[in-house]
Formats: sequence, C-alpha cells, structure tokens
Amino acid sequence: NRWNLIDNAQIFMVYATIVLKIFHYNHEKILISILYPIFFIKFLKLLRGFRNTGPYIRVIFKMIIDIIHFMGLLSVFIIGFSQSFFTLLYNVPEFIDPAQSILSTFDMIIGNFEFPSIENENDTIYVLTAEYIYRVYLVVALIILLNMLIAILENSYTKIIEKATKEWQLEETKLILSLMMNNIMGKK
Repeated sequence: NRWNLIDNAQIFMVYATIVLKIFHYNHEKILISILYPIFFIKFLKLLRGFRNTGPYIRVIFKMIIDIIHFMGLLSVFIIGFSQSFFTLLYNVPEFIDPAQSILSTFDMIIGNFEFPSIENENDTIYVLTAEYIYRVYLVVALIILLNMLIAILENSYTKIIEKATKEWQLEETKLILSLMMNNIMGKK
C-alpha cells in the first residue's frame, strides 16, 4: 500500500544519509530536508484513526491524487505554450532553451513572472505575438484550468465529508489492521 512506499523511501534515505555522513559528503542535508516532510506525512497516518481528523486525512490524500491528475492536464498546456514562447522569444534569458521556457511558463501561473521588455526592433512582431499568446495562456491557465481544479477539489471534499463517519470508520479499521499485522509479524 502507499504507506509502505513512504516507509521504504524513508528507510532508504535514512541509510543513505548515514553513508553520506560516514564518507564526509556534504549532500546529507538534502536527504534530511526531504525526510522531514516524510516524517510529518507519516504522522498523518496515525491521525487517520481519530474521528475528528480521519475524514480530513482522507480528503487530503484524495485531493493529492486529484491534483496529480490535474497536473498532467496542466502540463500539456504549459509545454505547448512554453514552446510557443521559446520560438518567439529565443533571445530572452527566461526562454533561452526549452527547459527554461517550461519553468518560466509555469512561473507565469504562480505570478512569479514579468513579461520581458525587448529592445530589438527586428523582434517587435514576435514580441507582440508573444504578448497576445501570453494573455491567452493566462486566461486558459488561470481562469479556466485553476477554476476547474477548484471544482474538482470541492467535489472530492464534498463526497468524503458527506460520508465522514463511514470514512473515519474505514480509516480506523485500516489503522487497527495495520497495527495488528505489525504486532503479528513482530512476534514471529
């Protein structure tokens, strides 16, 4: 199950951190910084058995799955528009190569981007076209797609909260079975 994957990743990173520390590599802090969120995600595993938190934990993980599916759809738009910007704004540092163009196009969604001013008069038509495509992208990405994401997450939340008692009992049962299996396996 998904918790075993998290446990295995955590164990692997703990051992890798020890090895890096023994051989005096300075990269163990990177693994430790990844381990901290994993520890807290595992804390959610324990909270899922309680009546007040169990349904919300279920909502969180359902929303994460929904967001992963949504990101697949969003990435199609990001890649498509980023290559358009890469073609038109080839001499702008933010769009110097396809990979950098994808990152800059993603930054447009989160508001960490200012459209570059270009001094070269030969590129004026390219800049005008890019500005038009930029506005179309913002309408599609920000208004349409992000509103769709909100609707998807609202739907997931509503479905799970409507069945909150059953969801909590399901999570409580899973937690009890998991603890029982660990107890049985530990006695062998």
